[in-house]
Amino acid sequence: MKNLLLATVINLAVSAMAWNNLPDVNCREFWDKQKQNPAYPFLVARAAAMRAEKWEDPTPWYDDFFKTGNRSNYQDRYYGFAFFGELVFEYCINRTPESLVEIEKRLEMLISMKTWVVPAHDFGKVNFLGKDVTIDLASSGLGHNCAITLSLLRPVLKKDLAARLEKELYRRIIEPTEAIIEGRHEVWPWMRKDNNWIAICNEGIIGTALRLDMPETRRRKIIDYLVKLNSNYIGGMGDEGYCSEGVSYWTYGFGRYLAMAMMLRQYDGRDILFKYPGMVKMAQYSELCSFSGDFYPSYSDAPIEVKDDLFILELRDIALNRRKGFSGKYSFEMLKQLGVMNYWTLYFSLYSGEALIDRDKVEREFLTSFPKAGVYVARGGSKSAMSVSFKGGSNHEMHNHNDVGSYVVALGKTAVILDPGKEIYTRRTFSPERYTSKLLNSYGHSVPVIDGKLQASPMERMDTDAVLLEEKSSADTVRAVFDIRAPYKHIPGIVKLNRTFEFDRKLSGGVFKVTDNAEFSRKMSFENAVITLGEVKVLGGGRYLVTEKDKKILLTVTGSVPYEFSIVDINEDTVHKRTVHRMTFVCKEKVDKVEMSFTFTEYK
Repeated sequence: MKNLLLATVINLAVSAMAWNNLPDVNCREFWDKQKQNPAYPFLVARAAAMRAEKWEDPTPWYDDFFKTGNRSNYQDRYYGFAFFGELVFEYCINRTPESLVEIEKRLEMLISMKTWVVPAHDFGKVNFLGKDVTIDLASSGLGHNCAITLSLLRPVLKKDLAARLEKELYRRIIEPTEAIIEGRHEVWPWMRKDNNWIAICNEGIIGTALRLDMPETRRRKIIDYLVKLNSNYIGGMGDEGYCSEGVSYWTYGFGRYLAMAMMLRQYDGRDILFKYPGMVKMAQYSELCSFSGDFYPSYSDAPIEVKDDLFILELRDIALNRRKGFSGKYSFEMLKQLGVMNYWTLYFSLYSGEALIDRDKVEREFLTSFPKAGVYVARGGSKSAMSVSFKGGSNHEMHNHNDVGSYVVALGKTAVILDPGKEIYTRRTFSPERYTSKLLNSYGHSVPVIDGKLQASPMERMDTDAVLLEEKSSADTVRAVFDIRAPYKHIPGIVKLNRTFEFDRKLSGGVFKVTDNAEFSRKMSFENAVITLGEVKVLGGGRYLVTEKDKKILLTVTGSVPYEFSIVDINEDTVHKRTVHRMTFVCKEKVDKVEMSFTFTEYK
């Protein structure tokens, strides 16, 4: 692999100084060749657009988050000017003078900013007020980007600007990290957790350390400390490789872990991928949890039309030694959106022009299960247009929704019955008020409401895990029975609450049935729900036609006691900007025993 060898030679030559997996802008033999790279037209167009952009100092909007909870006013302006990798790579290739001018303007603004941490992560505004320097998702990524920029463009940047940028990288990224390593500062909370923050922040800090001039012993001390923290992130997905944060956060967090793994492999040959049990399953999560191709259930904080990215999947396959390099046969929009320059350095150092992955041709088994997570995906394949996913689960997941017993029913690549997905993030989203959101609490999911009460949230500090009582599957069928009492334990008198999922992909083109059996020691109200974005038409006789896009599902509801039906709109600020409809089925009288079934078939 010629480019990888080149990176290794560079590493060996300057290992005691700065490292990069790409040569700097003066290596014209390398950069002139990139005019033939498939990414070249994208970079040229994107750089031109960035040169024409009107951007502004986001600082006046810093307080908006603390006053109103709004994250976007600051972050949109901040990200709009601070992440400009395409300009850097276009300049390396073309030496366009206007691009260098624009890069230097943006660097000047970054150097002058009070903090690179976003307000939502600046607790007590300690960074903004100059009381402390911490590191978050944004600042770690920005630091890495600036370090790559410095490494590639140092020969052409104004000397004073380059020196000041380097000083800021030490002040904002390296020195705060060393203070923790040396015990001079308390450990940041994200270092103790097991979610995407560890992978993302570690990738940024390590990348910054690699690309700055410093003694090798100093650099390795930082790398070795942070690499050990990765076990927390890996532990969060467990040995079955389930990412409870949702597929979008797998792309975000595990994508950065893969980038870190490849960067370190290029740097000194170390392996942080295969050393962990279950890592291959974690890397395959994208395929394991999908219905088909890039179509997924939108559990947790995932958008309802969540997509992964071919670039990340190719990076994954390179890391797993399944392919030599990148195909370059995609739009590169993913790289633009993430603003992570390390992805570009990996792309240029590992480009091979191999064939593109065809995800739709990847064979998937009928059933994938994650037993510990309690999540199942059953695919229709060629035998049925219908695919389903259901979960026992827990309300103690990362990016949790209170959704024990929830499910998704899809026809083709359209989720007709669904999890409502991600809300627009505000201050409320990651606060004690998170579950006042009807998208995130159990009201916004296809699960019961008992005695007028919703499922318990993590805030109530109680066990909420569903218990699998029975599971049986064949080549075309699956049946799973869960005891889902745990998240309702705060309601006295629940003797039994079982939810049974049954799917047969051969029967009538696909039949999915969800049945609740409940017994109480006292009479109480019982309400059930089905969540959809589609149009609902009452057909009578317990039958309802649900239409989403051009897909139609017939829902047949039966119950041991009479119920009343209504449709309630959930008016929360959704990412998808569509109204979520809650089909509500309420027993007409209080009950001490009830059975209610929902049968879904394709309407033809």
